[in-house]
Amino acid sequence: MLGLMLYAIVCFTIAAAVTWVSVLFTKVGNSAEKPAVFRLVFIWVFVSALPYAWVEFCTARYGKEFKSDVEYAAEKGLLVGDFAYIKVRYPFGDTARVVAVTDAKDDWGGVYRNIYNLEFERTEDGWHLKEIDPLNTKDGDAAGFSVPPYW
Repeated sequence: MLGLMLYAIVCFTIAAAVTWVSVLFTKVGNSAEKPAVFRLVFIWVFVSALPYAWVEFCTARYGKEFKSDVEYAAEKGLLVGDFAYIKVRYPFGDTARVVAVTDAKDDWGGVYRNIYNLEFERTEDGWHLKEIDPLNTKDGDAAGFSVPPYW
């Protein structure tokens, strides 16, 4: 949760800086007619949503390349729970970051969503899983953070 608040503060700071620059170039007579608060809120929402849009684009474009490796890792027990879905954060160069979500059954019958940050490395024969970092799991591991944040 701390990561989400930090993300919101950073996005707000970026939005405030962009709004401040836009107010600098606005005529003095127009500044009273168009308050900067609406621009600030719109830019804040835009800046906050842009990384999520990038992740959805990367998932649609590259998701099939990583899905089988993540399912295999879940079957082998490297990820706790049943595989639910993945989100491809970025595939740049020879490395890629993927967020994987698994469903783990609770003792009382509910389902807990485990979230893992996976790092992939590209070799001659495709992408291979290099590292698994738990972001938020049923076992209590919640020290991880990703940009954009997932919880």
